[in-house]
Amino acid sequence: MAKLKPGWQRVKFGEVVQLCGERSNDPGAEGIRRYVGLEHIEPDDMRIHSWGDVSTGTTFTTRFRPGHVLFGKRRAYQRKVAVADFDGVCSGDIYVFETKDPRMLLPDLLPFVCRTNGFLEYAVGTSAGSLSPRTSWSSLAGYEFSLPPISEQARIQDLLSSLDTRHGALVALEASALAMLNTALLRTLAVRDGDPLRLAFGDGLPFPRDARLARLGEVARCVVPARAKPRRFDGDIPWLTVPDINSSRIAADIDARRVSRAALNEVGAATVDAGAVLMACVRSLGVVALCETTLSFNQQMHAFVPTDCLLPEYLLYALKAQKGQMLSRATETLVPFLNKENCEAIAVPVPSLAEQERIVDVLQVLESTVDAIRDARSAADGTFAVALVTSSLERGLT
Repeated sequence: MAKLKPGWQRVKFGEVVQLCGERSNDPGAEGIRRYVGLEHIEPDDMRIHSWGDVSTGTTFTTRFRPGHVLFGKRRAYQRKVAVADFDGVCSGDIYVFETKDPRMLLPDLLPFVCRTNGFLEYAVGTSAGSLSPRTSWSSLAGYEFSLPPISEQARIQDLLSSLDTRHGALVALEASALAMLNTALLRTLAVRDGDPLRLAFGDGLPFPRDARLARLGEVARCVVPARAKPRRFDGDIPWLTVPDINSSRIAADIDARRVSRAALNEVGAATVDAGAVLMACVRSLGVVALCETTLSFNQQMHAFVPTDCLLPEYLLYALKAQKGQMLSRATETLVPFLNKENCEAIAVPVPSLAEQERIVDVLQVLESTVDAIRDARSAADGTFAVALVTSSLERGLT
């Protein structure tokens, strides 16, 4: 190993960090109002945005306080590390860390230590179990890293905290913009039990006044998938499954398997052209996407080709707003399922083409805003990762 710089020292995690062992057998009686499970901690987000209410009942007894670091010991590959800013109790699948001596390791630097690739890879490598692998405190305590002097820790912590604050602000802004888009969709186009939700969205997006309600099958042609998937993938036509859909629009360069028209003909699989709208009809109800290229798809989707009375972009938004109908019409099995008849029975508002254009213009502005914020957040993710890798923290701690 390279010689350490002056003031640096090689330490084990358990020499500078301790596992908090405080318990609360009756959180409510002790004035604790919130509990945190693994589901409340988001990967690569050090803020806790959601929690459970102790008054509704909990079996959690592990106590944490503001400033404590919560680390998900189960499935450590999910990278769940958060800093508490309130009192609470947490799941037994979460370790509660704090520094032993702030003169050795700054408390504010500890969460960043836990987010380095070196620490997380060590946690994953020391995990045991197949379905729900867990790492142990005795294993994590043995993790070795190079610790800089306090002055260097402070410099690194300031850099990473500023980047993390920017990242957190973008995450919150993205969530807010997405909520605004979803609200606009529902208040403008959603249909419940055959009746439009006539709720105005601010000054600009009331349910279209000249709209009529129509069954989807009356205003769009349904294209059903083949019963069998192609036997070979050796062509240039995208063949989609629901997990391939990561966007509202499917471009020609989508990352998906490719199939030839001859292979599609062998199993009787149809193709749809640009302008068709795909709809998930098994399990992932509510997933819809507009085709911008010729493609084919598997048995978990139907496609709808709009007639002259519908703009393709408008049909995309109209179906995005009908998840409630999709769920209510689904066959009641262990896996929600919509057959062709149920899909075609979904009610959609059909205003004039001019009104459709107006609605699409407004919703596209909102959607573009969400995309721009998402791109900025992704760039911030990259900046934060680069800072961890290139700073003294990651170079010294791995």
